[in-house]
Amino acid sequence: MPAPTQHLPNDDQDGRLQRLAAAMEAFLQFRAGGANGDRAAFLAANAPLRDLLEPMLDDAADDDTDAPFVPQPGQCLGDYRLLREVGRGGMGVVYEAEQVSLRRRVALKVLPAHLASSPRAIERFRHEATLASRLRHPAIVPIHEVGEWRGVHFFSMEFVDGRPLHVAMQDTRLGVRADCSRVAECAELVARVASALQHAHEHGLVHRDVKPHNVMIGADGGVRLMDFGVAKELDAATRSSAGEFLGTPHYCSPEQITGAAIGPTADVFALGIVLYELLAHRRPFEGDDARAVLRRIEIGEFPSLRSVAPQVPRDLQTICHKALERHPGHRYPSAGAMGDDLRRFLRIEPIHAAPPSLFTRSTKWVRRHRLRLAVTTLLLMTVVGAPSALAFHLHRTRAAIESERAVLDQAEELAFRSIEQTLALLGQQMERLPGPGSQYEPQLASVADLCTQFLELRSELPQRLRRVAASLEILAGIRIAMEQHARAEVLIRRARVLLAGPGPIVVTKERLLQRTPDLLQARLSHRELQVALQVDRWSADRLFQWLDADWQRLVEADPKAPAPHLGRTVEALVAAREVTKNATQKTAALRMAAEAAAYVAAPPPVAGAVAADGPATGRDDEGALVAAAALECILAVNKKEARRLLDDARFAGLRDHPAFRRLRERAAERP
Repeated sequence: MPAPTQHLPNDDQDGRLQRLAAAMEAFLQFRAGGANGDRAAFLAANAPLRDLLEPMLDDAADDDTDAPFVPQPGQCLGDYRLLREVGRGGMGVVYEAEQVSLRRRVALKVLPAHLASSPRAIERFRHEATLASRLRHPAIVPIHEVGEWRGVHFFSMEFVDGRPLHVAMQDTRLGVRADCSRVAECAELVARVASALQHAHEHGLVHRDVKPHNVMIGADGGVRLMDFGVAKELDAATRSSAGEFLGTPHYCSPEQITGAAIGPTADVFALGIVLYELLAHRRPFEGDDARAVLRRIEIGEFPSLRSVAPQVPRDLQTICHKALERHPGHRYPSAGAMGDDLRRFLRIEPIHAAPPSLFTRSTKWVRRHRLRLAVTTLLLMTVVGAPSALAFHLHRTRAAIESERAVLDQAEELAFRSIEQTLALLGQQMERLPGPGSQYEPQLASVADLCTQFLELRSELPQRLRRVAASLEILAGIRIAMEQHARAEVLIRRARVLLAGPGPIVVTKERLLQRTPDLLQARLSHRELQVALQVDRWSADRLFQWLDADWQRLVEADPKAPAPHLGRTVEALVAAREVTKNATQKTAALRMAAEAAAYVAAPPPVAGAVAADGPATGRDDEGALVAAAALECILAVNKKEARRLLDDARFAGLRDHPAFRRLRERAAERP
């Protein structure tokens, strides 16, 4: 290698010629040393002649080889001297360079060598530069020049001396503002990026790759949005090819995953991810692989900021969550709208994402005037504020709980009422079916099982005991109709326990005569007798004898007894009804039925009484139903006697009752 040249005068024509001669001599000596000489060392040794030697070396390289030029730091790429590599991505390598002709520092993005032979990659690379060159915004890096040199495609842009956001976010401060908290810094940075995106959207571009790696924070605190490599014009973005996915998995929007039309709201979603990551120090959508991440983005599954970063102000949480809405129509309509809400947050003003309550607006007002109200606030908080705030909180909590409880109670009552109506209809259906072998029996049994399970839920409530017991009595009748006597007996026992507390079913004459049955107890006795008639005829006969004796005792003691003895009447009646087919007790059964009918023929008026299946009658409806049941019992055995009783003057007040009308129709039928 030739000795380093000395500094030569260049103030006149002779000096320039001497410099050119010296450069030619040095170049020829370097070439004589072989093509593999150290170019960088040669240029360093002849630094005063560098501006003349570099073009000579480049031209010689063009003449000596057809191999593609591979840019390296220290080399020149056309008018640009490469200083160092500052970044590398899938679509290019970025160098810090010096533009020799203008002596200015620039960032030079070069298409990688492995993509230089791809027409589509070249088109996309130049398209990125073309799109970015349209934009003029303080937060967008401007494009200076687009070109190609010795097969290497490049474009130059402003060099930002700073750090990418994904590096800066690891520190306690971002370097955007020094006069506020880190949370406010995050809001400020995202607001600036939102402004840049809004500018791009207004010029018809969607970035489609907003992420911390593409945001630079300058040494002066400036924020720059970079890399429009996958950006697309809005009209073209809505016509993306099926199956085409461009972007970074952790920062893409649901519509990019599904292939739906992509608009400005896709960039809003990505910006929401950046804001979330800045506030929570983690990305909202994580997974074991890219597929899992994309799936969570598609379904909108991510932990709320309230759970992972509770220290973040609620308004900022609201802004972030609105930007991350799964449906584009539920997000901010534009990046500018999101940026405006972030500015409102920084000015401690109500945001538009969710209208704040009166309490929130008051809190913000106090924060804006905290210096003026410091002493007053301290006094109020000490004397009144704390107890009042606690009372207010407790009141709101209690009101919310009561409201929820009322809704749940109404829903539960509606469900219980539905079960009662279902059982009533089911009981009527069983009466119309031909017998236990009916084809509908499995369906009816399934419904009965479901009703039983529901009735067991919260059956211990005092206000529900009788209703549950009444429903269990209907279920027992259904089980009896299906000849499931053991299950019917279990239901009867459960109903007895609910009405009278734990204890055995009545099985002795003393226990039978000591109790004071009401109508429900009487119906349960009816079911017991039905089971006994099928399982143990002798026990059924004995039970009827006890009921008949008890009935005679009541009638002889007080034949005009009022409604409190109606339960005994029903109990005697149902007993008679069940044994009318028993020849040995048929006479006693008919006598009991006739006495029961006479007993309730004209019961005392009961205010507000309403028939179960008709309008108010002015009489005790239960008594009317009992009288009808008694006559129905007689009708089953002696139709002539039943007709005579139906025309009896004692039943004149009940002739319009629906149950009596049905009896008259049946009595009029021919045998």
